Amino acid sequence: MDKIRISGADLRDFYQPAQKLSQVFQEIENELAAKNQIICRLIVNAHVLNEAEESFESEFGNMPLEMVESFEYWTDHAKQLAPNIIRSWKKLLPELIANCDDLAARIRFDGAHEQMPRVERLVENCQYLVESLVLLRQSLGDTALAQYTDWAVAQEQMEHLLKEALLSIEKKDFQLLADVLEFDFAHNLGQWIRFLDFAEKQLSI
Repeated sequence: MDKIRISGADLRDFYQPAQKLSQVFQEIENELAAKNQIICRLIVNAHVLNEAEESFESEFGNMPLEMVESFEYWTDHAKQLAPNIIRSWKKLLPELIANCDDLAARIRFDGAHEQMPRVERLVENCQYLVESLVLLRQSLGDTALAQYTDWAVAQEQMEHLLKEALLSIEKKDFQLLADVLEFDFAHNLGQWIRFLDFAEKQLSI
């Protein structure tokens, strides 16, 4: 994995200061795609961006370069990255599913307060899962993914579930939180196991 660090001043020497950061993201992605490489992580002003924050519509995407103090991106070769993602999540997903069931039971019978640190870690892991699978999608390419039409639906469902879980915590609706963890999260995570099996077969072709 390569890590490239660029100061805001150096960015502004190369691009126009008023240019949006999302345009820089796109140019870098295009250059890397020609080398069969992908971006694993973007860090702006010491903040690690998630997928939503990389979009043209986001606060960071709309940030002019004159506001950038530091910029860093990590890259890896698609063929090297994908197998590592698959191996890691095939091991971790069954553990996450079991954790969902256990957390739901504990919230129902023991109360939610003591379980909040575990719930927060679960949400963080699921957010990281979505980011990892986006990288895997890029590695496989659109032709392969056209054979697995449930991918986009499963990602949208996971993003919705993450919002629903966070909202239930905010409203202190812990019965809803337990239901979402036990039924919806566990089902969605099970779908990703099937996707990883599919991805593994694609890479072995």
